[in-house]
Amino acid sequence: FRSIRPNLLPLGVVVGVFLLVRPGRATPTRWRDGVTYALASMPGCLFVAGVQTTFFGSPLRSGYGSLADLFAWSHVSDNARRYATWMTAAHSWAWGLAVVGVAGAPTAVSALFVGVIIVTVALYLPYTVFNDWWYLRFLLPAVACVIVLGCAGVHALASRWVKGADRPTGVGLMARVVATVVVCGLGWQWVGEARRRSAFDLWRLESRYVRAGHYVAAHLDRKSTRLNSSHVSESRM
Repeated sequence: FRSIRPNLLPLGVVVGVFLLVRPGRATPTRWRDGVTYALASMPGCLFVAGVQTTFFGSPLRSGYGSLADLFAWSHVSDNARRYATWMTAAHSWAWGLAVVGVAGAPTAVSALFVGVIIVTVALYLPYTVFNDWWYLRFLLPAVACVIVLGCAGVHALASRWVKGADRPTGVGLMARVVATVVVCGLGWQWVGEARRRSAFDLWRLESRYVRAGHYVAAHLDRKSTRLNSSHVSESRM
């Protein structure tokens, strides 16, 4: 049992702030939504805090080490370079399309997504530096928002192109068709990139934990003592 990641708690705060300030809602409605969200989130937060305290002595500690060991300002530049390189390689020009999406449709939901992106990146830039591309998974909440905003950017560009082509009839439908084709093309490209990077084969590598657990259960006595490194969760001490 290594850790539940409590460092993503600020993302919940972003959503809560959005519920409290989003336009188009009466003040009592915003407060009701915010309080409901906070109350619904509280059991999960308390559970995670209890788990961290039980296993590691503090809700702010984890099985990965102390905060001082994990986070440092000296990591920021190295992580920024790595994440930017990996994101560009894995998701091509999604970042640029996301910027177009925000500029083309500056809505409250866009602001929420931008907030999630900024907070996620800010949380992980000072984190421990890794050299393998699959650690881009740390930014998955931000990546999801980037992709959604990128799709909005594709639609915004398609709408502008269709209007600029002087086709007033069915502009909305044509823009949707063009956007759909482009988004499907990007999705196909990203699936191909995932295949090239063996993303769909990683389960074979990770299945070693299952095999180790089955071996221990079948061949070793329950009272025996084992020294573990990678397979801690499958083997009793």
